[in-house]
Amino acid sequence: HERVRDVRAVVDRQPYGVYVAHAFMVTPDGDSKERAQAALGTMGASVFHGGFSTFLAVVALAGAKSIVFIVFFKMFFGIIIFGLATGMLLLPILLERFGPPPARELIEAEERVYQSDAPPKKDVEMEPTFSS
Repeated sequence: HERVRDVRAVVDRQPYGVYVAHAFMVTPDGDSKERAQAALGTMGASVFHGGFSTFLAVVALAGAKSIVFIVFFKMFFGIIIFGLATGMLLLPILLERFGPPPARELIEAEERVYQSDAPPKKDVEMEPTFSS
């Protein structure tokens, strides 16, 4: 059970990189290097603040006397450092070198959502049909 919990905790912290990757994919112009820089420029501060606030949430455990809390702190500290390093250092380098082209469908969908002043259309409900 401990391993499952540890893996789940690592997966929970890895969205740091997802935000950077999404920003990379929806940046329409430029080569991979420019798009990676733009992704860090738009999402880097938010990703850092997310990691830092998570660190602040568990830093109180660092001075605990109980081994359970000390292990929990060490585990989360490692997860935070690994997640931030992956999302803000390794991932932009990999995207710069091997990144895919912009996802035009995502870009167009986001433009429709953010530029639409009209309220979203409601789904049309179909009347049930009964056969006799």
